[in-house]
Amino acid sequence: MAAGLPAPIKVTRVTDGEYTIDARIGSSHVCYKQDVQLVIDTGSGDFWVRPNKLPWLGDRKDWSKEHRIDKVDRPTFIVTYGDKFFASSFVVEAEVRIGDIAGRQTLQVPRQVIGIAEVHGGNVETTPKFRQCGLLGLSLETLRVLPYDAGPSLIQNSFLATDEEGKELANVLRAFTIKVPSDTDPNSLRGQGFMWLRSGPTQLATLREKYKSPLWYNGLMARPGLIRPEIPTDRQNGFWAFWSPTFYVGDEVIQHDDNVGIADTGASQALILPDVCKRLYEKIDPQYRKEENGKWYLKRDIPLDKIPEFGISVGKCPIWIAPDDIYDLAAAESSSDDWIEGTIQSRDSMGLEEDLLGAPFLKNCVAVHDMGSPPRFGVMQVPLPNGKTFWDFEVNRKFVDTNSNIITQLVR
Repeated sequence: MAAGLPAPIKVTRVTDGEYTIDARIGSSHVCYKQDVQLVIDTGSGDFWVRPNKLPWLGDRKDWSKEHRIDKVDRPTFIVTYGDKFFASSFVVEAEVRIGDIAGRQTLQVPRQVIGIAEVHGGNVETTPKFRQCGLLGLSLETLRVLPYDAGPSLIQNSFLATDEEGKELANVLRAFTIKVPSDTDPNSLRGQGFMWLRSGPTQLATLREKYKSPLWYNGLMARPGLIRPEIPTDRQNGFWAFWSPTFYVGDEVIQHDDNVGIADTGASQALILPDVCKRLYEKIDPQYRKEENGKWYLKRDIPLDKIPEFGISVGKCPIWIAPDDIYDLAAAESSSDDWIEGTIQSRDSMGLEEDLLGAPFLKNCVAVHDMGSPPRFGVMQVPLPNGKTFWDFEVNRKFVDTNSNIITQLVR
């Protein structure tokens, strides 16, 4: 661990697209603190907690600064999620600690604006993202519903945070790093999940060695029609969106020069261009597409070696998706159906104009979210279950040989 930096925060997989971290809201005063599990969501920007998860809130008449829980005179907000759910909220300020509370390996923010939100619509208690204690949005600032003048986001505050002894954190970037865990052995590289809300060069160098991959960045994209790799993000967008022009399906290379991918920890699937999705499943036997919903399905007992190598590019180099993450092993184990829905699907089913890259993509990379000026999205390849690392793919080696100026190199 880099000197002066807190330990990594453990990320726990509940289901794909539902990854949680531990947090404490409120001061160390025994009556006015609560340990909670927050879903991390890079596809939204707000931080809110459900009031029934903070039982002492309802009994507290005096929002005393003594206990660092203050109801603030700011507008309520309503944030929508798709067409089924919305969260409506009043706002408080409170001390927040993120990380291993018991072990005191935490990142501390003394005063943080938090929504105390009721979630409405659908079946809240059985829906990933909403059934936990709350949600920590990790998008760029412009995706927040709560205006900046109401108070900085937790990410912005974390750049000013101190350690447990009140010391400032030195030698850090305006970046946070996330590795979501696969549903495999939690002690394996793929099974480990962690997050650094602040990342330093020494940390990133350690990760490059650990995962046997360089780190490469791509500047964030604006929107279709304005997409070029050198154009920084449109500040009115706010998603972690990057240029994603190339797909690798077995020995086939498919090019879409203006394609954009969005990394989203809150998405359980990867929704991609329909023609790429079709080419992937056409190379798998047996499979079929259900006409009524447009989704692709795989036979539950299909051997994983029947699934071709599949890569989605971040800028000029692919992240390779493990066959285990295209065929949903967890779904197969929990279902008696003969056919299992694939985790890669066409984005047309959701009416999207960009690829939405959730769990299947993110389980195969370490993602660095750099909020500098301009913001960038960086990735490292995670070794695949068959042992293949970044360097075992010829296209990756060619990428390094011709693009050494835009990557952080790993000495081989």
